[in-house]
Amino acid sequence: MFRDFEKAPSKSSYQLKFILAGLAAFALLMSLLSFNRLGNKVEATAQTTTELENELESRNQELEIANSQLQETIAQLEQSEAKFGEADSQIL
Repeated sequence: MFRDFEKAPSKSSYQLKFILAGLAAFALLMSLLSFNRLGNKVEATAQTTTELENELESRNQELEIANSQLQETIAQLEQSEAKFGEADSQIL
């Protein structure tokens, strides 16, 4: 096939080359578009992951605060219970 092109390329061979070049350009364009879409999806996923990590961190901090407040409340209740126990023993 290539030897025919070297000798005397015909009109159909030029058309074939043009079609092949067009298909190659089309394939290149489609690959660039798909890569661009993939890049956008990766960026969106990374942004969502960052947002979720930030939300998780803030929720963890809120949980730690709530746990410390709960421990303080438990300690206060134990002190109140001890005082009530002392008052109850003095009454009896």
